[in-house]
Amino acid sequence: MRKIILAVATIFFGTGLVVAQGAVPASVVKISNAIKLKLSVGVKLKTAYLFFDGGKRVPESNMADLNQNVNMMVQIDRGGWVERDGIVSIGASEKIITNTGNTILNEPDLFATLTDISADDAQYITLKAVITSMTKKISYFLVTFTIWDKWGSGKITGSYKLKIR
Repeated sequence: MRKIILAVATIFFGTGLVVAQGAVPASVVKISNAIKLKLSVGVKLKTAYLFFDGGKRVPESNMADLNQNVNMMVQIDRGGWVERDGIVSIGASEKIITNTGNTILNEPDLFATLTDISADDAQYITLKAVITSMTKKISYFLVTFTIWDKWGSGKITGSYKLKIR
């Protein structure tokens, strides 16, 4: 039997799913769930964390159930992407690899069909993954991602480990 993974990328509008609503002081950057991030010059991170559908935070162990959606939220300051009349164009890729090195998902641009994204909305980027079946126990899945500015040099790369009960 083959492992099946589904990854979906969305941009949430507004601050409804953000832990700290409104402005976050530059000195307070919150990264949870052992998410490793690298940001290009000009991209300023406010927060990054994992949560389940409904808004409940993923525990720091990054443990989820089979078929449970795991969402990664990255919130940045406005200005990280090149704007044209308040609009930005960004891309996002996601790759999921088992702890044994098998690639089970490789999506080169989850936002390929999105155009005319409000610069305000693009401050809140969420990538979603769900493991739907496993034929054997896997210690962890390494989720790697890149979010980039299609009109400029802004870029966020990162990864986190996801464990399934």
